[in-house]
Amino acid sequence: MFRRFLLVLAMALPVLAAAKVPPAEVAVLATLHQLHATTPAYSFETLGQVIERLQPEVLCVELQPDDLQRRPAETTKQESTRVVYPLIARHHYPISAYGSRNRPRRSRATAMAPTSACRRTGRRPHGSTTR
Repeated sequence: MFRRFLLVLAMALPVLAAAKVPPAEVAVLATLHQLHATTPAYSFETLGQVIERLQPEVLCVELQPDDLQRRPAETTKQESTRVVYPLIARHHYPISAYGSRNRPRRSRATAMAPTSACRRTGRRPHGSTTR
């Protein structure tokens, strides 16, 4: 009997492995850092409204994890202190922080990773915090 159970289980494993995981829906928002203050069409307020409209299940932000914990004042990445941190406090979004401080130097074009608002279906990204 136990052998039959193992045989059925072994036959079912390929079917279970082939089960499709629905793709994650990801929205990438380009940020203007401090220039949101001088761009009426894409102000800090507009950025916050867009993020809230997306209703993300997790925010992926271009910050070092220790900066995310300390939340220092930023002169360039002002969207962090003026939009992202207040939204985290208000909506308790899980956060996935990624920063480029310890990564190899890349070209300016590829080093400018935008802040992302990710709408996940099911699984959380590796390294994210929980609600």
